[in-house]
Amino acid sequence: MKPYKKYGWSGVFSADEVDLARPTLDGKLSFIMNLDKSTEPGSHWVACYIDTIGSKSLEYYDSFGEDPSEQFMIDIKKI
Repeated sequence: MKPYKKYGWSGVFSADEVDLARPTLDGKLSFIMNLDKSTEPGSHWVACYIDTIGSKSLEYYDSFGEDPSEQFMIDIKKI
């Protein structure tokens, strides 16, 4: 995934492990997340891109078109 390091590629996480993701020095963070917790079998995958310095934006890509959960929004603010 080296080509994606410039976008802050952090890895793949379960919903309860998002706090392990860390932005790069330039404030970018991208990762893939399963909506299930690490103790569950897995359900649906989403992609996230966050710019904590430049545009200060969160892009959440869900193929079902669902909004991020309230718990995700709480967890992501801890990063």
